[in-house]
Amino acid sequence: MHQNKYTSNLLDELKCSHLSAAATHLDPSIKLFIDQGDLLPDPSLYRRLVGKLNFLQYTKPALFSSAFKSVPTVSQGPAYDGWFTCFEILNVCPTQGILLTNSPNLSLIAFSDSDWATGTFSRRSVTSYFITLGGCPISWKSKKQPTISLSSAEAEYRVLRKVVAEISWLVRLLNDLDLSITTHVPVFCDSQAALHIAKNLIFHKRIKHIEVDCHYVRDCLSYGLVSLQFMHSFDQLTDIMTKALYGPLHHTILGKPGVF
Repeated sequence: MHQNKYTSNLLDELKCSHLSAAATHLDPSIKLFIDQGDLLPDPSLYRRLVGKLNFLQYTKPALFSSAFKSVPTVSQGPAYDGWFTCFEILNVCPTQGILLTNSPNLSLIAFSDSDWATGTFSRRSVTSYFITLGGCPISWKSKKQPTISLSSAEAEYRVLRKVVAEISWLVRLLNDLDLSITTHVPVFCDSQAALHIAKNLIFHKRIKHIEVDCHYVRDCLSYGLVSLQFMHSFDQLTDIMTKALYGPLHHTILGKPGVF
């Protein structure tokens, strides 16, 4: 499933279809700021382009990267830097999409990740998760967290709460479709500290400020809905939706079976 025609038409409309494909959505060294550089004469053109990019996210999970999240934040004072960033996002392989395969093993697997204090203005962290069924992506999200996290472990723990709630809903939905999930759903996280917080039932004063609903993770862990497992950062599929990556790592993640 892809939107190649929509992307190609958009590139033709912008008169940039002749440009060569970019290696990644955004160079990690690039940061977008409001009113930085020469401003566009007509900001409405920029906002319309951002809206069209937003539509592409339905079949391009990789667009949830920090490249796209940094684009709408400068819509009030867009400069040419943001305009050219939109071109780069469009030019990263227009044929990318969702790969749905016929797999006899219909098991749920989840990946969670966070980019701590990544917000240029708000310093809020990013929640990012990716869930597959039989190796096919069925649910994903990358969004700024509503509150500021005081540590990377706290930010990762908040992501675990989001992904566990999504798994709980998916399990009930699949049961209604006569597809019973009887095993623990593995959730892969690259933060040892967040995993220890979830598995330690002793309430510690250093986490007393975390919202009560975040401890829903412990409840689901105790009755066997999920099993939390550690995964190194370079193996995380959600990295592509959490932060800007250099070309080689970007394409390594895209090359993994059943991803994009």
